[in-house]
Amino acid sequence: MKKSTILNKKFILLLYCASIVGSATAQVMNNSGAVAVISSGLVVSGGSVVNTTGDFTNSGTFTLSGGLTISAGNVDGNGTFNIGGDWVHAGGTFTGGSGMVKFNGTGAQSIGGASQTTFNDIEINKSGGTATLGRIESVAGNLTVTAGTLDLLSYDINRTASGGTLSVSNGAALKLGGTTGGQTGSNFPTNYSTVTLISGSTVEYTAAGAQTIYATPAYGNLKCSGSGAKTIISGAAVDIAGTLDAGGLLTIESTSGASGSLKVDGNTSGDAIYNRYMTGTDGGAEKWHLISSPVPGTQTLADFITSNVATSGSKRGIARYDPTGPNWIHYPTTGGAFGAGEGLEILLNTSNTIGFTGLVKNISPTPTATVDPGWNLIGNLYPSFIKMNNATPPVFSDPSNNFLTLNIDNLDVTRQALYVWVPGSSEYTAINHSSEALSIAPGQGFFIKSKVGVSSVSFDAAIRTHTQTSTFKSLGLSRPEIELSAETSGKGYKTIIRYIPNMTKGLDPGYDAGTFTGSSTSFSVFTRLVEDYDDDFAIQCLPDNDYENMVVPVGLNALEGSGVLFKAKVTNLPGSMKVYLEDKALHIFTRLDEEGSSYAVSLSADSKGTGRFYLHTTQGSLGIGDQVTGSMRVIPMPLEQKIRIIGPVGAGDAADMATLFDLDGRAVCSGRLLNREENELPVAAISNGLYILQIRTGGTTLKQKISWIR
Repeated sequence: MKKSTILNKKFILLLYCASIVGSATAQVMNNSGAVAVISSGLVVSGGSVVNTTGDFTNSGTFTLSGGLTISAGNVDGNGTFNIGGDWVHAGGTFTGGSGMVKFNGTGAQSIGGASQTTFNDIEINKSGGTATLGRIESVAGNLTVTAGTLDLLSYDINRTASGGTLSVSNGAALKLGGTTGGQTGSNFPTNYSTVTLISGSTVEYTAAGAQTIYATPAYGNLKCSGSGAKTIISGAAVDIAGTLDAGGLLTIESTSGASGSLKVDGNTSGDAIYNRYMTGTDGGAEKWHLISSPVPGTQTLADFITSNVATSGSKRGIARYDPTGPNWIHYPTTGGAFGAGEGLEILLNTSNTIGFTGLVKNISPTPTATVDPGWNLIGNLYPSFIKMNNATPPVFSDPSNNFLTLNIDNLDVTRQALYVWVPGSSEYTAINHSSEALSIAPGQGFFIKSKVGVSSVSFDAAIRTHTQTSTFKSLGLSRPEIELSAETSGKGYKTIIRYIPNMTKGLDPGYDAGTFTGSSTSFSVFTRLVEDYDDDFAIQCLPDNDYENMVVPVGLNALEGSGVLFKAKVTNLPGSMKVYLEDKALHIFTRLDEEGSSYAVSLSADSKGTGRFYLHTTQGSLGIGDQVTGSMRVIPMPLEQKIRIIGPVGAGDAADMATLFDLDGRAVCSGRLLNREENELPVAAISNGLYILQIRTGGTTLKQKISWIR
């Protein structure tokens, strides 16, 4: 059929309500010099419109089953343009005004041309096919994908200034093929104040280069395709209400200070990688970590191990926990894949990330970790943080949904807590409902003690969170607390007493926490309940009243000859309440709540359990004077062949000396005190027995009797 052309050259064409219908596919409405005004509605069916040199004003609705080309002149878009074909802005001016351009064709459509278009509102509302950007465009109002697909390729369509809304509706899709131009690391449109991705919508990252997943309020469905890595950066939090297709391309990063976090409510497919940061031995001390895969699947220990994992002979620094044997079974004696929620320990040569590979866990059915009665090493099986306890006051928005509350009936009644290892420390830290709010990071492992008859613990989706809390830093809670620590040979241990309303002097499950007994140790400090319960406690919670009548038995396990230094960190005790440690064997009371105060003792025999030390809280004085050395503290350390002297001395001149005498007055050894706060006196091989330590400093002579038993 022949081409049909409508020419408008020398007059003003006013179209209030018209329909131009042509059966030829090549029909063109060509405005080449006059002013065309649409004030109500115009439908052009079967062809396209070209504005070559004239002015075109649309204050109504202009519907084209074909495309619109602007090659010159001025097009005023205060009305609505319904475009069924391509948009070509080859030249001239398009003014978006307060109008909308809606792409509603049933097939492929392109949006481009030699000149950039600034739309006011733009909507993709297609029953089929894809609308594709052919160049960089911009929006002054809103960008809406109601139906069909908008493919940006590598171009961007950002808002000209902050404001407006970007929305993608159910069944619609937004495809992103760029690595720059929009939000950091991609061409996700930027400058929109509100981003709404309905639960049934899809955003697909398609670039051949590396892209960063934008942490929007929430995705509907998220898909990773192309060949480039798609990364959730450390500190970013991504929510997906629908499905995730990771495509083997998704990577989640963490650093020493922050971790990427991902929550998916729908089904997942395709492997993802979680790069978990951990410290290594390059800092000097061995820093073992407890770990668990946040993307459990088919990855085996052999696949997981890198050259950065420490070695000892044929063994590698990664192991499973075995409560029945030697506690730790190292690779290659153990192998196989990571179980869901299974914990391991690991030691790295240098501080770095180590990659877990597998599937993001589906939340339905509720994920579980297999356990045996007794101690179990498990861990966070999600690539998000998880809420662990019900802190008071509540820190999380839904404090009833946390790991301890939901699994409380699965745990041993005296140990309804989790036990976390602090890398580089000497002990496991107990966390329960009396502790500060805790969320466990992706990849973090921890111990629990299960009751007899329990075979699994659950990780309900409701415990997931993006809220990051510091495991061992106070959140400034105002409740009274005493943290009693004991130190020997550079190793420190602690036990905690908290005073909380409605607690009792007996066992308060979920608030009192027994010590960790999943591995043996020759040194520890703990308490027994005020109303005696035959167990050792790392955390004891007491009523926040009747302080004067609650004497807490303190237990100490330590070897003969150990020099032990007790200190206390006291927080928020009422009024002028004082804290004293009683050494019943030596009839000594030492006040510990004053700044810099401590109590030192050298053990003449093994210490086991309670009966010697007690903690007192009182408004008054117990009437016991200072030790003979005043503010000085002396710690004999026979096994290390030295005496530690803690406390202020003079300026370090020749008169500042420490001398050790036997009971016959003979000097055994001596040394200068060169440091103001802490000094050590080396002691050569001497016999077991009692000695006198003399300290001369600042014109003052202090003496203390010490026991030396190796």
